[in-house]
Amino acid sequence: MGIDSVGEFLGSAMRGIRSLVFPPSCPLCGLEESEGCPECIASWRIAPAIRLIDSIPIFSPVIYDARARSVVLAAKERGERLSRTFIVEAISSVVERIDPGAALILIPIPTSKRALRKRGDDFLARVVDEVVSRDSKRLRRLSLLDFKYQIHDQSGLSIQSRERNLNGSLEITEQKGENLADLPSLEM
Repeated sequence: MGIDSVGEFLGSAMRGIRSLVFPPSCPLCGLEESEGCPECIASWRIAPAIRLIDSIPIFSPVIYDARARSVVLAAKERGERLSRTFIVEAISSVVERIDPGAALILIPIPTSKRALRKRGDDFLARVVDEVVSRDSKRLRRLSLLDFKYQIHDQSGLSIQSRERNLNGSLEITEQKGENLADLPSLEM
């Protein structure tokens, strides 16, 4: 087993033990639910907010508030499956609303090497893979981004601090840029 698979194994074992001691509960309302509350999941399936950054549309499925933060942290830091389900549902709801006939490329923000060692897996890539698996003829994940420099841990930062922390931190490296040649091969 490589170091990544050991970390992944240990994380999975800890999540299993935690679920025996603390039964799964809805990450929003706290009710004991094995699949999350349909009402709470539906509350995340809202029209996305859209903003332009350098003429590139950025779609946001939920407002990043204390509620969203708790779901993201539960999924990323504690590996809670139900919280990850909420995130997958939110992203899927946005993807469903974007030109239903068009092929889409989903580009996850990479996980820092430090976070990868800590968690044992690339959380966001795994979430994007789940979204893509729902409509693999239309959707594709493409890993294009790398960090130019080491960023600070985002978990305790405000929205403004997160923006400053990430501003200019990502780039498409030459090696990753080779993945762009794969874009025309998307088939509908």
